[in-house]
Amino acid sequence: MKKIKLLIFAFFILALILISRWDLIWVSITNNCPKCDLSGTNLSGYRLVNANLNGADLRETYLYAAHLRGSGLDHAVLYGAGLHGADLRDTSFAGADLRLASFSAADLRGARLDGANFLYTEFRGADMRGLNLAGQNLSKAVFDSLQRWKLKPLPTSLNNVDLRDANLTDANFNGANMEGANLSNADFSGTSLIGTNLTRANLSHSIISEKQLQQALLCGTTLPDLSISNQNCPEH
Repeated sequence: MKKIKLLIFAFFILALILISRWDLIWVSITNNCPKCDLSGTNLSGYRLVNANLNGADLRETYLYAAHLRGSGLDHAVLYGAGLHGADLRDTSFAGADLRLASFSAADLRGARLDGANFLYTEFRGADMRGLNLAGQNLSKAVFDSLQRWKLKPLPTSLNNVDLRDANLTDANFNGANMEGANLSNADFSGTSLIGTNLTRANLSHSIISEKQLQQALLCGTTLPDLSISNQNCPEH
């Protein structure tokens, strides 16, 4: 009788665990879990390629080195989530809540980020080459180089990114590589650009101070007044 009671108790506990983590089990099996609750779970290293996670709750979820290429996370909540080193190529985060999330060293090439909330979002060392972020509000987002123990800092790759008309106020781009970026009409008020590579970048009609320009690396760079600066070209 005692053994039966123990078995019933064990079954009850197992049932509670399965119910509480049903969304995690379901997405692992089907790759399809829109609006599911995965908050606080550890999905590090998970392979969820082309998964449907639109509208999902991923608050403070660990997604380190996760494989989410081509997945849909439109309007998902990733507040405080950790996506260090994740494969996020061609992933859609349209309208997602990315506040305080960390995308350090993540691969975001081809990702869609329009309409997302980037308040204090960290992109240190991320690969964001060629992204279209035109008109986005990236105020207070962090794009400076990723500091690595006993290794050279890993610059954030923003080569050829489209940031036309973007709000970049109070953001941090220290050491970032923005070579060939389209930054026309962007607002850099209060933005940190120490050592930022703006080679061949287009800053036409942008709001940026002389001090900020002096701190950045300019070569073939189009300035707000449409003149070209070569102040940091190798031959100068």
